[in-house]
Amino acid sequence: MKLNPNLFCMKMTAETMNMSNETERFNYALDLFFGMNPAKRYWILLAMYFAKNKKLQTIDNYEGNGFVMATMSVDLIGQRNIVDEWNQKGVKSRSVVAVVDADKKDIIDEIYYGFDVDAINYLNSQPNKELGFYGLRQMEPTYLVEVAEILIGISEEWYEKNTSWAFLSILRRARRNNRFDGPFYQPEELTRLIVGLLDAQKGSVYNPYAGLCSFGAAMSSNCRYYAQELSLDYVIGKLNLLLHNRTNAVCEKEDSQIKWKGALGFDYIVSSPPFGVRCNSKYRTTDRDYLFRSAMDVRYKAIGVYPSSICFDSGLSSNRVSKLVENDYIESVILLANNTFQHTGIEPVIIVVNKNKEHKNAIRFVDASDCFETAGRDIKLSVDSILSLCKTDGDHSRLVHASEIESNNFKLYPKLYLKKELEVPAGMKEVYLREVLCSLPCKSPRDSQGRVFSLVNRDSIKAKGIIKAEDLEIRAVDNRNYRVVNEDCLIFVRGGQYTAKYLITNGEDVYLRSMFRPFLVNTDIIEPSYLLSEFSKDYFSEQLYSYGSGFSGPRISTDELLNLKILVPEIREQQLKMSLDTIEKNLETLESQKEAEYKRKMENFVLNQRQRKHAVAQVLNEILPSMENIESFILDNETVSKDSVVSRRFGTTLQTYLATVRKQLDKIASMVDNFTSQEQYGKPEVIRVEDFLSEYCSSKKNLGIPVAYIHHYEEEEIEQEVKISQKDLTQMLDNLIANAVKYGAADDIEQKYGSADEKRRDFQIRIETHAIHDYKDPVVIRVSNNGEAVSKSISLDKLFTWGIGRGTGIGCWQVKEIAEHFGGSASYEEFLNDPDGFVSEFRIVLPLDDD
Repeated sequence: MKLNPNLFCMKMTAETMNMSNETERFNYALDLFFGMNPAKRYWILLAMYFAKNKKLQTIDNYEGNGFVMATMSVDLIGQRNIVDEWNQKGVKSRSVVAVVDADKKDIIDEIYYGFDVDAINYLNSQPNKELGFYGLRQMEPTYLVEVAEILIGISEEWYEKNTSWAFLSILRRARRNNRFDGPFYQPEELTRLIVGLLDAQKGSVYNPYAGLCSFGAAMSSNCRYYAQELSLDYVIGKLNLLLHNRTNAVCEKEDSQIKWKGALGFDYIVSSPPFGVRCNSKYRTTDRDYLFRSAMDVRYKAIGVYPSSICFDSGLSSNRVSKLVENDYIESVILLANNTFQHTGIEPVIIVVNKNKEHKNAIRFVDASDCFETAGRDIKLSVDSILSLCKTDGDHSRLVHASEIESNNFKLYPKLYLKKELEVPAGMKEVYLREVLCSLPCKSPRDSQGRVFSLVNRDSIKAKGIIKAEDLEIRAVDNRNYRVVNEDCLIFVRGGQYTAKYLITNGEDVYLRSMFRPFLVNTDIIEPSYLLSEFSKDYFSEQLYSYGSGFSGPRISTDELLNLKILVPEIREQQLKMSLDTIEKNLETLESQKEAEYKRKMENFVLNQRQRKHAVAQVLNEILPSMENIESFILDNETVSKDSVVSRRFGTTLQTYLATVRKQLDKIASMVDNFTSQEQYGKPEVIRVEDFLSEYCSSKKNLGIPVAYIHHYEEEEIEQEVKISQKDLTQMLDNLIANAVKYGAADDIEQKYGSADEKRRDFQIRIETHAIHDYKDPVVIRVSNNGEAVSKSISLDKLFTWGIGRGTGIGCWQVKEIAEHFGGSASYEEFLNDPDGFVSEFRIVLPLDDD
């Protein structure tokens, strides 16, 4: 079938026709398509492929046997003016038809079938099975044709320049609406970085765990590319290769771990394997399995992206790491920023294997963790800066001989080899911790209760860092999880920043959890208070975190900990003076903070009372004119009814006036109920945040608008528990969601399907939490939506002010009051250029329960 440029095409809307910028037109097509909340979310990807290759058209009354992507009958159209236009021209249906080359027919059929499966799976997961196949609710059919028309009208030049960007833009939109396909999303910059490091200009490339075949689409077309992907993503990968005209590329639906093809002699192997997924292999997980097999099998170069924990392997796989170093396979290890991947804060590393590397018996370690730019909620890797670091020595890049790596037990963490030499000021000397500390053996518990070492009251002792046994709570303990000490000792608290405290037992038994490491301090050499003060210094933290960080603190052994250095005055008497100075300074800081907090609260109290008085007066001023008009009207007219026109200028009836007055009176009643700060809060209880938020979002299924819960996972993380009453936490979330529905979405949700734009049906509220691995970190609950920005309806500097707002003005104020009562805070931020459209975000910050 040949394309006929003279075929009748549906008229574009005036708004679309006026879009001179093709990128704006493309974005408009995305808004239009995804605004319909389509079940077949990848339909637009295939339409873009055909449009790019000038093989897509819309045809009226089509009866051929071509590849029909959609047919819209006149009976399905809800817009009367379009129905009349079609009837006048004899149009009974309009089809989106694509021309499929014979050599690509099987691939296109496979891709389209995969899209059907994805859509059916989604529809079957919905409570209401009576749904249109193209959308959650049956979309207006003319919109789908309009999307195709826009894609057809975009130039070949634009597609050639923007295909990769357009592909990723569609994927982001497709995967945002309550359908999250796995925790990781590989950004375009990471793909470009790895392709640059691989530098494959020709030869064969093997890509296991290929995902969307991003590497194959980005690398030289001179390479022969073979990919494997087990998930439904493989059909999107196939389409990605077609979009980038990769004719010598293949993607198969296969399990890369079971059907490993690396031994077939590929010149290059590249992948971002799943992080930490258990597999039936001697290497235990898919990422480790990929590292060792690719390194052994590749002919020239293999590259992978891994969690940084792989740099600290132990056991069997550690022996394999030593083998890779001894065989001189590893060329470089590159540390990237924590938030490189969406939906996870896992710290990733790139490991480059090169069997023809230039520098023998050495590995280049690169710390590129600061090489990024912030882009809204996401970060963008600075590809050129990272590639430049990989070529020269400096503060963030160093070539390390294999013997030094062996002396560090084959650890491959870049920061370990990029530590700065410790500068020793005059009058000071370096001392290894092993010279002043030794491990304190613990005893087994004898009793079922005792004094338990805890950080619950750590804020009150932060200034001195010394804990006395007599101040600890006596409570029942499970002897299996505790050990006992009864000597004065330094305790390292494993978790995030590796907090240190000095425990004075006075000979009394104190129970410790396994996360606490006790050490005896040689007080003949060093004062415990001085030692504690040095642990808080930057120079010591840099040493500590050169061993990375997991949920239980740096991945450092006791021997390695004791090999760290501190700076000590050469004259011992100075230690006590310096430690006392530090304590005095900390106490002064605490006193200053308390005074400032008291002053702030008093000022806020006075300001709040004034604002509340003013807010009530404003509402009363709005009521009085209406009451005066009603009074005057009744006095001037002997007979009145609800339909009597009170204001002839505006045509306002008596019923409307009374409704306005009633609304304002209701607002005043609500304001009076909340005139003073909330005095009655619920009793604090320990709440597991993930469980609570999952159940909370599930309870909102009947809201009519999706409320999705997303937890941004890490490889290792602390279980998030907070102390707050369930009633008050629920109240905060209810307030924010009610505001999002009322003001972020349209006033008439049923008619407009949850958006201020009548063509959108994809309004969504997201509640998110991020993994934490530091016991000092707070829990952050983010509540966002993709509707109107809050700044369009209220000044942001008054957002949390009592009585200010389109409603009662109490909701956001109450969120802030509750959060602060339980030791947290509430804030708001807008991301107007967010690629997913989630512009409004509230943040509730609550302290982690540290018992």
